[in-house]
Formats: sequence, C-alpha cells, structure tokens
Amino acid sequence: MVHPLQTEGVTYVIQRAQSMMAMFQMVALYAVARSHASRARLVWQAIAVLCLAMALDCKPHLVAMPLVVLLYERIFQGGPWSAWLRRGWPLYAGMGWLWLFNVGHMASLFHTMDIGSHGALPVAGGSQTMTSTEYAQSEFAVIIHYLRLSVWLSGLCLDYAWPIAQSAADIVPYALVVVTMMAAGAWALWRFPAVGFLVAWVALNLAPSSSLVPRPDLAVEHRMYVPLMGIIALVVIGGEWLRARMAPGGRLALAGLMIAAVSAYAIATIQRNQDYHSALGMWEQVARERPGNPRAHVNAAAMLAAAGRAPEALVHYERALALKADYPEAHNSYGNALADLGRTGEAIAQYRIAIRLCPTYADALNNLGTALFDQH
Repeated sequence: MVHPLQTEGVTYVIQRAQSMMAMFQMVALYAVARSHASRARLVWQAIAVLCLAMALDCKPHLVAMPLVVLLYERIFQGGPWSAWLRRGWPLYAGMGWLWLFNVGHMASLFHTMDIGSHGALPVAGGSQTMTSTEYAQSEFAVIIHYLRLSVWLSGLCLDYAWPIAQSAADIVPYALVVVTMMAAGAWALWRFPAVGFLVAWVALNLAPSSSLVPRPDLAVEHRMYVPLMGIIALVVIGGEWLRARMAPGGRLALAGLMIAAVSAYAIATIQRNQDYHSALGMWEQVARERPGNPRAHVNAAAMLAAAGRAPEALVHYERALALKADYPEAHNSYGNALADLGRTGEAIAQYRIAIRLCPTYADALNNLGTALFDQH
C-alpha cells in the first residue's frame, strides 16, 4: 500500500473492517473467475457466496456486489445468455438471497436510528439533522474531494465534519462534473467495456455511502478503500496505453515519472502514518486542517486535558463552543477542565448548560453532583 488515502482503512484499527470487507470482496471475485476455468464450478461459486456473506458481515453497505459480478462475467467471460444463466444460476441465487437479507437488515437498522422530523438523520457530533435529499446533494462535492485526494495528496483528515450543501453553488457545479463522469463511464462500458468496468467499479462501490442513504458523516476517507483500486487500475492502463505509443525516450521519461509518483505516494503514506502515532497529534492535525470543526477541538482538548495540560485544553473548548454553542459534550468536558483547575463555580455553570441541552446526559448529571458536593 503506497497511497496515503488508504491509511485510514489500515492504521485506524476500528476501520480495518473496511479492509477486511475488501479482502473478502476480492476473494469472492477471484472465486467467480475460477469458477469459469475449473471443473469444480459449484465449489468456487459456493466460495464466492460465502466470501460475499463474510464481506457483508464486515460492512453491510456492499449491496452493489451482485451487479459488479454480473458486469465482470458479461465483460470478461462473455458467452450467450442461456449458457451464462445455466452455469451461473446457483451463484446468483445465493447472491440474490444475501442481497435481500442484507437490504432488509439495513432497512430495519435505518428505522431504529434516531430519525428526526421529515426523515432527518442527526449529523455526527451535533444536533443538526439532514434528510436523504440533503445527504445526496452534499455528496456531489464529497465525491469530487475523494477523486482529488486520489491524485493530489494534500487535505487528508480523520474527521471532516463536512457541511451540508445549502445552496445551488454548493451543489450544481459538482453535480455536473459527477454526472458527466457517469455518462463517460456508461459510454466506456459500451465502447471499451474493460475500461468501463473499472469506472463502474468505482461508482458501484462508492454509491452505497454516497447516494440517498444518509450517514452521520458526509465525508470519510476509508470509504475510498475499495473504489481507489479501480482508479489506480485506470491509471496503470492509461500509462501502458501511453507507453505503447511513445518513442523509446518518451517511455524512459514516463517510467521515471511513474517511479517518482510512486515514491512520493510512499513517502506521503509514511508521513500520514506518523499522524496516527499520537491521539493528541492526530486531533491537533484535524483541528489545523478543519478549524471550523467543533468536534476536532473538543477531542484535541480532551487529549490535552488527559496529558495534564488543562490551560491549553480550555482554548480548544472555548473555540469549539464559539463554533457550536449547543454542544452538550463540549460544555461537559469544558466543565471538567475548569474543575481540574479548581474553578468549580465555572465548572458547575458548564454542567448546567450541558444538562439543559440534554436533560438525560448522565455524565453531566454525575459531574454536576460531584462539583456541588465538592463546593460544599
């Protein structure tokens, strides 16, 4: 792995579910390919279905995999539809059952979420909500950001707190680019199917988290773990296409450019891993990258407070509350830092604000009781 965009799916331990899903997904596709060249076709098809089940257990949003497999078989294996259906029906029956089960499971989970009025889902780290339409409209800019990160390495961030798109200027330019790319991908499927498959790979693997089903976070880098494979493959194919049409001197220059690019990505990946060495260092980096993210300031402050640096923590708490005054977790943690400095009266005031914003906030209630006891 030499691309820093993949770091979150590997180094950030909780998101290794993404890389595990990718492993089972790739093994499933490999098993499908082997089923065409092996006498034990049913065994390989069973392995493919089992691996897909394991992938869905890691990350249930892998709902487009049956369509990916269908495209792969039609483009790379070919043959008449009757023969394809005759040999592939056990595979698609198994995948179809998994698809129905997974969609039903996700629908039940969605209905148990804390859904607000008009079908709005709370945004992570705050009281703001967004509807499915707002989520989809906001994702156009996020997709362009993902694609930019695939090429240009600046701007990596663990916690974007990406804002909801509010105006046509926030939506239309990005939507036009995305729709144009989708149209180009559809044209490539017709004229250059192998290239079109890679475009479809990116789109189908990204669509479940970047379409109409809202998630608490609009932008998360590990969602590009699998789609990036298709982008890298397109770059490699494009490079080979250029190389075949170049003079020897041009080929040497292209090889040098590719080596330099891979080296730059490898160095950037090493540097990105350095950010994960320290929780404090990571959250300070997030706060620098996204200074308008209140959650980043709260987490940086919490790490500073845990390190015994309460005065520095106060600066981040105050910044977070300046950005978002109705943030109960920030008020509660701010109160803890004030209490550590012996400023009990101010801490009590912060606990009361947190409880007013969230009357069932157990930590704030407990902290308020402790502070009142200490005060008397």
